[in-house]
Amino acid sequence: LAESLGKISLRLVSFVNPGGKGDNGHCCDGRGIICSSKCDHQFKICVDYLNGTADLDSCAFGKFETGVISNEDTIQFGDDISGLSNPIEIPFNNYAGGFLVKIDVWDDDSNFLFNRNDHVDTIAYAFNEPAPATNRNMLVNGRTTIELGISVTCDANFYGPNCLVFCDSSLGNYNCDSSNGDKVCFEGWEGDDCSVRITTTTTTTTTMAPTTTTETYGENADCASFGGNMVSVRRIQPQGVAEPFNVLCRGEWTVIQNRFNGREIFNRLWEDYKNGFGKNFSMSTDFWLGLEKVYRLTNQKKYKLNIKMTDAADRVHEANYDHFYVGNEADGYRLHLEGFSGNAGDALSYCGGSSCGGMSNGQKFSTRDRDNDNWAGNCAERYNSGWWYNNCFWANLNGRYVTHPRFWPKCPGRKCISWRTIPGYENYSLLKVTMAIAPNLESTSVE
Repeated sequence: LAESLGKISLRLVSFVNPGGKGDNGHCCDGRGIICSSKCDHQFKICVDYLNGTADLDSCAFGKFETGVISNEDTIQFGDDISGLSNPIEIPFNNYAGGFLVKIDVWDDDSNFLFNRNDHVDTIAYAFNEPAPATNRNMLVNGRTTIELGISVTCDANFYGPNCLVFCDSSLGNYNCDSSNGDKVCFEGWEGDDCSVRITTTTTTTTTMAPTTTTETYGENADCASFGGNMVSVRRIQPQGVAEPFNVLCRGEWTVIQNRFNGREIFNRLWEDYKNGFGKNFSMSTDFWLGLEKVYRLTNQKKYKLNIKMTDAADRVHEANYDHFYVGNEADGYRLHLEGFSGNAGDALSYCGGSSCGGMSNGQKFSTRDRDNDNWAGNCAERYNSGWWYNNCFWANLNGRYVTHPRFWPKCPGRKCISWRTIPGYENYSLLKVTMAIAPNLESTSVE
């Protein structure tokens, strides 16, 4: 998973303070309108969400401060502003089509015995453009005038107006459309991730045209059957399954759930969770493989489970289980886990009190229309998703994806993607999650 999705580049180009005065109309240095010298300007810069407030301490993207620029009322900024690199480079993981720049300008009088710093101006500018946006120069006029240079770029392999579309041509049989990140399949390949080979065969008679068929892979039980370490969509056919189906493979690992950008709704009914949902299988989409498929997969041999979670501070947390399987539908696709390791804490088996009411291990799956939990109410209805609820949970990786900047990453009412045994993160929402299974060999983590 990426450390960031993109970058804001904010350059201070120039600044003019006519007459060298503070916001009270008096000279920065001198008495009243008699100015003994020019101002000693210092700039405090706050970059906030586009719908942020005027609060100069509310700086979602970062807070920065220059050193003092002495005895100048007209400034042309260079690459270093008294110790602050210019432009300011700000990586982000949450870009909602713009941001708010708030700049507080002061005259520094710290070298004068009885003088205190004078406030010069507060400047605000709302930049409202989707990514990518490069080399935008903005002149912000008020009592003073400042010129800003702004660029917003997506990191390598990320595309789209919010830099949320992931496409890496080195991972498959395609190029990436530079305008939107769509996968453009190489000749001879097709499918959402260009992972299905097209083969052309000719019949034995000359009166019929060539026919095009889609390659199938035979009765491969899981992703480990194919070998390699690429991310690709494959067709598998576990034991007891009449028809093969598509899965996303990360090398030997079969991905059974992915949370990436919140575009797929997880507040669904039993049949959706049974059969699976999500239009496209890729590491940059949201999907649920389906409980029936997971049951068929995990009951043909011994499987391990890897859960990789990224929080809003880009920290990665893992939970590994040496043995994972679910029961059949008649048993409510009951969850079975053992052999935990990892740095996230074992939230699925955490007792959390004398009644162990939050433990998911050993529980049936519940949805709004099929309440199998142990609570007097309906956990799935209350927490907006299907999951292995008890009374109710210490982990819910199908919870609501929280994106609104006023609430993110705080988790209102725990109605979010939650793994409450992560230290210091009990009441906060996770940003990304991948659940994947592989045959139980020696390794216990996804590479």
